Amino acid sequence: MSSGKPTGGPPTPTVKKIINSGTFGAGSVKPTATKPASSATAKVTPTAPALKKPTTSAPSASSKPMSSAPKPPLSSSTASRRASVVPTKPTTATSTRTPLSASTSSKPSTTEPPARNSVASPTGSVASAAGASATSASRPRASVSEAVRKPTASSRPSLAGSKTTTAPASKVTPVSRSSAAPAARTARASPSISSIKEIQEGAKASDAEKDKALAELQTKVDEATKALEEKTIAVSELQAQVEQLEASLSSATSQLEAATASSGEVQETQSKLVEAQTSLNEVSTELEGIKSSLESAQRELEETKGHADSRAQEIESLNAQIANLSSELAASKEANETLERANADNLSNAKAVSEIQKELTSAEAKVSSLTDELSQLKAGKDAAQDAFDKEVADLRAKTADVEALTRQVAALKEDKDEAANRISELEVEILELKEAQDQLDDEKYALTKEIATLKADLAKAEAKIGEALEEASTKASQHESAVQELVAKHESDLAAEKARYEEVVAQLATLKEQYSEALISLEQAKEDLGKSVEAHATNVAAIQESHKSELSTLSEKLAQVSKDLEDQEAIYNSKVETVKVEHEARLKEAFEKAKQEEAEKHSHELQALRSEASATIEQIQAANQITLDSLKADHASTLENDVVSLNKSINNLKLELKATQDDLSKAKAALEASSAEIATLTKQRDEAKSLLEAAPAISPAQIAELERTQKELSVAKDDLKALTDMLNLTKSSMTELSDKHMHDMEAAAQSRAEEVLKLRNAHDEEVATLATQKSELLIQLSDLQGELATAKASISAQPATPAKSNGNGVVSSPGVTKEELAKMHEAHNLKIYDLEAAHEKSLKLLQEQLEQARNTIEDLNQDIARKAMEIQYLEQEQDESVDQITRYVEFFGIKSFVGSIMALAMIYGFF
Repeated sequence: MSSGKPTGGPPTPTVKKIINSGTFGAGSVKPTATKPASSATAKVTPTAPALKKPTTSAPSASSKPMSSAPKPPLSSSTASRRASVVPTKPTTATSTRTPLSASTSSKPSTTEPPARNSVASPTGSVASAAGASATSASRPRASVSEAVRKPTASSRPSLAGSKTTTAPASKVTPVSRSSAAPAARTARASPSISSIKEIQEGAKASDAEKDKALAELQTKVDEATKALEEKTIAVSELQAQVEQLEASLSSATSQLEAATASSGEVQETQSKLVEAQTSLNEVSTELEGIKSSLESAQRELEETKGHADSRAQEIESLNAQIANLSSELAASKEANETLERANADNLSNAKAVSEIQKELTSAEAKVSSLTDELSQLKAGKDAAQDAFDKEVADLRAKTADVEALTRQVAALKEDKDEAANRISELEVEILELKEAQDQLDDEKYALTKEIATLKADLAKAEAKIGEALEEASTKASQHESAVQELVAKHESDLAAEKARYEEVVAQLATLKEQYSEALISLEQAKEDLGKSVEAHATNVAAIQESHKSELSTLSEKLAQVSKDLEDQEAIYNSKVETVKVEHEARLKEAFEKAKQEEAEKHSHELQALRSEASATIEQIQAANQITLDSLKADHASTLENDVVSLNKSINNLKLELKATQDDLSKAKAALEASSAEIATLTKQRDEAKSLLEAAPAISPAQIAELERTQKELSVAKDDLKALTDMLNLTKSSMTELSDKHMHDMEAAAQSRAEEVLKLRNAHDEEVATLATQKSELLIQLSDLQGELATAKASISAQPATPAKSNGNGVVSSPGVTKEELAKMHEAHNLKIYDLEAAHEKSLKLLQEQLEQARNTIEDLNQDIARKAMEIQYLEQEQDESVDQITRYVEFFGIKSFVGSIMALAMIYGFF
């Protein structure tokens, strides 16, 4: 029964000790019969397969020198006594002898009695134990009961003949004691004396066999108690894991229900926020219209500038004409008739001029309509561009959320696989303890799967809720900031344009109403969100109560299982207390011997391991330092490049601003010159009026024409005044734009500097965390080295295997096997691999953060380039508007020139 454990699963310390003890007699049958093992019940039948088990159990016992020195074997007289007792329990003897007979029949060359008379000493010394261990390594070991029955077959044939089923066992001679040979010879010499001796020795053998069975029972009970303690610890750990998983399940279900309950409300708030966003977009479009009107005002200012220049030219030409006409005043009296004809011609020309004026007014109306359409198209384009940018940002956010969810799902799958593997291993160990716990383990495994799935659902629900809340908060903050900015802009524009644009004021009033409605909807959405959070809290409380009830039921079940385990532990403890002292003494002796022999070897191995670990740690440190230096250098170079590019753009913008200021100063000087010329013209006009007063009376038609020309002159003055006002307004707007541009540039530079500082701080913090992780990993490595040292000390606890005694030996004392050392080494390597993986993961995170910083810098550079392109586009538009204004000025200059010619002709025609 003990050899079935290696086939069913990984060997536990209890199974190893039972195998290495080598006690497979009749006394060991009862404990194995009362302890059903999962591997034995699943793979071993009571009849046929049991014949092959001893052949596999013997090598496993020889390969694991972990048990203490076995009890001394029995004498031949004990064997004869045992043979007489065996028929009272036919089932037990059959179950224990059949595998051993099969094992002995597999090697018939070892059945000669003379070669094995000195297998074990009657005193059970260490030398005999060593011989037994050597023998077990070369052949399967027969049990003591088989060896006892062999001399009975030779000395008492009547008893041997009574048991025909155990006849093959009589061939197993090597386990008999050295005192069996003299007993057999005395039996041949005097049968009556030998029978008396056999009876006496049988009584002694029965006592010795009882002692041996008791020792075997004690070892098995000790091992069973240890295994039971291990299994109780495992069960307690599983119970804690089940409680944790149930708590996570309850929180997951509550959050899932709350998420489903609040999803509708979140959608409603999102729809309301979308409506508010649309209203804000409309407000922004209308403000863009106001900006376009300001741009048109600037264009008109440019037109007036050109018009003033053309007026200056006209003034010069008029001065020249006045000089010529003054020379012709004397000759004008003689040309009255010709002037009357010229008057008729002038009347016809006046009609033509009125027609030209009508055409000009229609052309101006068309131009104004085209500018309005252009402003509307620009506003629509800006709104479409804003909507497209927002959609792109939303799609990017969604893709980032999808990637985060996929990573979370992968991590949860890995956690699920690790939990499943751990639970499967724990199930195997629990099955070795008690077969009745299989159903409970299966139920726990199913619960862990369900909890893992619920964990995944919970993580998804939490991610969705967090995303919804973050989006709502970000949108609310964006709306508030946008509203504040719009209100400030709106107030400034109203203060600047209130006197001239009353229609724009009405539109802004409507926009204010829409904005108030958007604020009301936003407040309503916030209230709905608070209500959804309260409903979520109530749902969480209800789910927690239901989960507590489920936890109470599960805790009762686990309490019942733990009670059963404690009962079994009490039974085993009662059996163990009788033989525990002797077993501990032997283990202590073996431990001291092994400790003395393995101390030097362990120290050398530990030094080699420490040197290897220090070398690997130095290599990892050097690699980390190199990567960190390279990352710092790259980061510094990128920052320097960005700063240089930004400084260049700032210098370019300053130059452009200086050029615009120079243009304004030139325009101001031209305006002052034109005002001086206007003053001289007014003087000339006054002189002409005085001449007119001195002239004779004129006809009413000429007076009307003169009044008309005076009105046109007053209109021209009003236009000039309006143009000067527009010039002043454009100057103020240009100064405001330049100040705003400088402020924006300073804010952008400051924000970039703050981002750079934040990135540096984050990098330093990550380096500090990596250093702490490195120190922790070094501590863990030292702990693992200490554990390895303790493991090697436990290996040294096993006694050294002495030399073979007459080709035979006994199984050595229990300890740590080579397989366990290999497992520990493998675990150490896996721990090192995990540390390297964690380090690589941290490096990847640093690289990702650096890439993100680079991406943000690239985005900022793209924004700067976009702004530069916009400025260039505005300059091109300004140049086009200047060209158009010059064309209009030329056209209107011709009109004014014709009017002045007509006025002068009328004036001089009456002299």
